Amino acid sequence: MCFHKHDDKGQIKPDFKYKECYALKMLRNSVKDTPSIEDIESAESRLLCCPFCGEAFSIGICDEEGNRKTEEYLDDPYSGLSFDIYHDSSDCPIGLADEPVTGGFYDLDKMVESMNKRYIGQ
Repeated sequence: MCFHKHDDKGQIKPDFKYKECYALKMLRNSVKDTPSIEDIESAESRLLCCPFCGEAFSIGICDEEGNRKTEEYLDDPYSGLSFDIYHDSSDCPIGLADEPVTGGFYDLDKMVESMNKRYIGQ
């Protein structure tokens, strides 16, 4: 995290305050509009099933650092908001309850689009 501001040439501007820098970081990395549970469930319903076992994926609510949170966190995402995808299946090579399949998404639609890509070829 930076504690100072840089000008156009990369030089440090000493009058920049930590609080402003932190706020800019949060704006850059946070979800623009906090989605509702219904938005998350809708995104979850659009996810294709796991290509290895056919089971459904789930969307996890996380803070900016990827720490899993509960639904109540959406009311006050004080530490940023992101999403991960997890898959709890003991019969699947990528289904580990403790580890997300992928994470760090800030946009539900982009997450669904990324996860639904499948390679079809020789």
